Amino acid sequence: MEFIDYWYRTAKAIVTQPKDFFKNMPVSGGFKEPFWFAMVNMLISSVLSIGFTAAAMDVELKMALQFFGINEPIYMLIVIPIVFVLGSIGLFLSSGIYHLLLKLVGAKKNFEATFRVIAFLSVFNIFSSISSVNSLIIDLAVIVFLLYVVYIMIYALKEVHEISFLRSAIAVLLPAMIIIAIMVIVAILAVVVFMGTAKLPIDF
Repeated sequence: MEFIDYWYRTAKAIVTQPKDFFKNMPVSGGFKEPFWFAMVNMLISSVLSIGFTAAAMDVELKMALQFFGINEPIYMLIVIPIVFVLGSIGLFLSSGIYHLLLKLVGAKKNFEATFRVIAFLSVFNIFSSISSVNSLIIDLAVIVFLLYVVYIMIYALKEVHEISFLRSAIAVLLPAMIIIAIMVIVAILAVVVFMGTAKLPIDF
C-alpha cells in the first residue's frame, strides 16, 4: 500500500505540475523507486494497450486466437514478463544514450539524474496507450500529446543537468534526427538504385 500511495502521488504531481516536479526533483536517492515506478507505468500501459487492441480486434482474428487457446488473460500472462524484461532493458539503455548525448552538450549531473527523469516521464506512456485505437482524431491527439511530452522532457533534463534549453533540446532530438537522416539516405539510395535498374536494357 505504501508504494501504491507513492506511485499515485508521484504520478499526479508529474501529470498536473510537471515543471514544478522536475525542478524540485532530487537528482540522487537510488534507482529503486524510479525503476519500479516506471515498471508499474509500463505494466498499466501494456494492459490498456491489450484492452484497446482486443476491443478493436476483428471477430475473425479473435476466433482464430481462441482456436489456439489464446484469450486476453493468457495473452496478458505472456506479454507481462516480456514487457518487464524489455522495459527494464529499454529504460537503462535509453537513459544511457540520452545521458551520453547530454554529456556531449555539457550536462553537469551523473547518470542517475538522467535515469530518474526518463523513469518518471514513463507515466505518460499510460496515456499514449490509447494510440492502439484506430482513429484519425486519436492519432492526431497522440501526436500533439507526444510533442508535449518531448517538451517536458527537454525542460526536465535542462533543469536537472543545469544546461540551456537549446542544449537539452539538441540532446533529446538528436536520436530522432539521426534516424530521420538515415531513413532519408536509404530512401534516396533506393530511388537511385530503382531508377538505375529501370534504365537497364532487357534482353530476351
